[in-house]
Amino acid sequence: MDDRCLEALSLFEHRGGSRAFLTHLFDPNSSNAVQSRAAGFYRTNRLSEILDLWWKDGSGRRQIEEWIESKSVEAVEGIITKEMDALTHKLQKNIKDTNPEELLEFTLDSTIQPAIDEASLTTFCLIVHALQTDRAVQENKKKRPDTIAPVIMCQIAKHRSQNAQLFAIPFGLTLWAAGAPRQCIGMCSQIGLSISFSSLTDARIAVSERCMEKARTAAREEHLGHSYDNTQTSSSIFVEQTVDAPARVCVGTSMVLYGLRNASDAACLLQPIIDRRNHLEEITFHQDIRPSEATMARIHQHQVLHIVEVLFKYSSDFQLLAKNYQPSPFLQHAAHRPPPSHYKTQQYPLRTSTTAENTIDGNIEIWREVYEDQLRFDTSWEWAVTCVAGSDSARGVFHLGKY
Repeated sequence: MDDRCLEALSLFEHRGGSRAFLTHLFDPNSSNAVQSRAAGFYRTNRLSEILDLWWKDGSGRRQIEEWIESKSVEAVEGIITKEMDALTHKLQKNIKDTNPEELLEFTLDSTIQPAIDEASLTTFCLIVHALQTDRAVQENKKKRPDTIAPVIMCQIAKHRSQNAQLFAIPFGLTLWAAGAPRQCIGMCSQIGLSISFSSLTDARIAVSERCMEKARTAAREEHLGHSYDNTQTSSSIFVEQTVDAPARVCVGTSMVLYGLRNASDAACLLQPIIDRRNHLEEITFHQDIRPSEATMARIHQHQVLHIVEVLFKYSSDFQLLAKNYQPSPFLQHAAHRPPPSHYKTQQYPLRTSTTAENTIDGNIEIWREVYEDQLRFDTSWEWAVTCVAGSDSARGVFHLGKY
């Protein structure tokens, strides 16, 4: 094979050399017959094999690197454009489609990273390498590009299309929930991290309406408990109040519905409960209020354990024994009627009302707002609703009982 190569090279030397031969062979302006021979070269993996051989050689590798450096910008631009077009399409999200389930499940690893891996892996790798030095890759264990690189990709996609807001919507809602000023949200919107403040209002309305839809559906399909308490919202950090300005502190009522475990239809019918209440005898302390002996024993056991916990925490003599004795099963609080393992009570937050619940009229109005305005029930309601309310509500109900 070496002899044949030398013989071919000697022939090329008398006809302009191998360089002139290869240049004419791959010249797009050469004759059709010559171009057809070159086309067969492109259709196979021969070009890749030759480039691999040149890459293994030091001189050849330097030549390839110099050539790539001069042509790489144009080639990479095409790759990045194609990938970012695909990623921008995958990150599109309509503000009106925002729902609480997606917000609760949103993470960079599960929501954003799969789209990046599928659509724009080359661009992502370039950004990751741009974010850290070779030394940082080996030694830096704290600053990792795993978080900031996907965010940068989302910023680029948001800059390319305002509809690519799969990241910007939850991030903007996080800023709003954390109390970030409007100017801060606007600045984050300008750099592609968040949606605008006006769009955030639309997103909040969409999320709240879907929360209400869940609450309305649950209220018609299962028995729920109703809990509410007063809330105070500060609308200004300044003491001075100007004319026609909003009140410095807005008072209202926050309300949540909770799922009731093991609540049957028979147990929740309202009329039998009212009938039993009308025929009940007056309660007495000894029979109805005073704890039984078994209950008193459990209360006593809890109090003893609380004393032991205080000694373990604050007494220097007991602190030496805490590590050995605190994990003992004899020093653990017993669970009475515990829920099933991994059980989570379903919660359905309602809209906060501006009605104060510490008055007679306020307590009545709260229930009317919940079941007529928010849950959209009519007055023909046959089920009892358990209620857990704050001290202000209890005072309102106490005054209502006088009438």
